Amino acid sequence: MHRSGQIMEEAADWLLRRHAGLDAAGEQAWTQWLAQDPAHRAAFESLAGPWQALDGLADDPQIAALREEALTPAPEAQARHSWRWPRALVAGLALLAVSGGAWWALQDQLESSTREVLETGKAQRQDFALADGSTVTLDADSRVEVVLSAHRRSLDLVRGQAYFRVAHDRSRPFVVAAGPREVVAVGTEFDVRRGQQQVTVALTQGRVRVEPTGSFSASQPMIEGGAELTVGQALTFDRASQRTLITHMDMAAVQGWRQGRLHFDHATLASAVEDFNRYAAKPLRLADPSLADLSVSGVFRAEDAQGFATALSLIYPVSVQADEHEILLKPAPRR
Repeated sequence: MHRSGQIMEEAADWLLRRHAGLDAAGEQAWTQWLAQDPAHRAAFESLAGPWQALDGLADDPQIAALREEALTPAPEAQARHSWRWPRALVAGLALLAVSGGAWWALQDQLESSTREVLETGKAQRQDFALADGSTVTLDADSRVEVVLSAHRRSLDLVRGQAYFRVAHDRSRPFVVAAGPREVVAVGTEFDVRRGQQQVTVALTQGRVRVEPTGSFSASQPMIEGGAELTVGQALTFDRASQRTLITHMDMAAVQGWRQGRLHFDHATLASAVEDFNRYAAKPLRLADPSLADLSVSGVFRAEDAQGFATALSLIYPVSVQADEHEILLKPAPRR
């Protein structure tokens, strides 16, 4: 089997298993699989979109029964704790075939979808208007991939940070994926930061659901591991611990990056360095991993990485060494 075919089978396997329900270990394994190769996420999303597009057809008892069949592993597969892709594929094709035109409706939906990539460079912030009336403000060195279809507005925050102002459309959920978590909204405003270790969502207007990426279905309740935020709340998901923390957000911090300021409230130094490096012509680098978890607080100009490094050296046992290529942060020598 070609590698692309194998990846599609694996993606289908994960799609069916996630809709049936995964425990914490399963969710972690799925997240690791997504992170192994960009082709994994692309394959998963290529299947998840059409599958969820069939939610609107679920009122037909025959269609609902066939979809349930696709989600139920054979007894021998249950014993192996795995799924049989050919069986699921046959059930899915049968579902489309008996839907009396559903296949063509689905094709129309996919063909009529609009796709675009929103991206900013180093030290660049920009507002983008979407075709549905929503707007996206991207922080420096950030990227969002957008797919708008008749039944869903899907966005993927590939890297960086973005602020979303969502045009109200109850028939088309607005779903923003950011690594292992996705945010589901109808008409609201929220901020999403995708870091290497953490995903943070802050809600400034309306309500949103935050749940494991790929789990949202308009016809299904929120799965275990998801949370609903109200105005003034911020959610942080940590990849390493798989833990979710909900706190009251600092509005100044949420607005700060859009005004050229970076606000840190007990942020890790590693996270702060990551934010500064979206702006810095001369990037910061930690010379020792022991510095990564230092707690950093304060307000700094986003484009002043050198000033941040200097302030850091006055408060912590950190020395700064700059050359023409980078600003190196090292543990200060003991006296």
